[in-house]
Amino acid sequence: YKKYIKLAPKDAQDQIEDDLDVFLMDFKPPPVDDWDLDLIKHFISKWFLENANPMEEDIESMRKSLLDLFRFLNKEKLLSDQFLQEVSQYLDIQ
Repeated sequence: YKKYIKLAPKDAQDQIEDDLDVFLMDFKPPPVDDWDLDLIKHFISKWFLENANPMEEDIESMRKSLLDLFRFLNKEKLLSDQFLQEVSQYLDIQ
């Protein structure tokens, strides 16, 4: 997580950190090995909307932050290519 934040563009680090804090600290997903498309759909479409009361720009920011995190985790070999492909399609379509 800290490695990812350090690699993020300086002007976006605060927003990315805020978004990921909501996902990782407030939502508290299971271990990375258990992440799947259904978990991400539940977070974005249900939990985030109900608990964070986001505006449209907050939703867009969250999608971008999550997608960037997933791409990073995939490069670090912590997420599968299949997961990245499925989640990328979902987050880009929304």
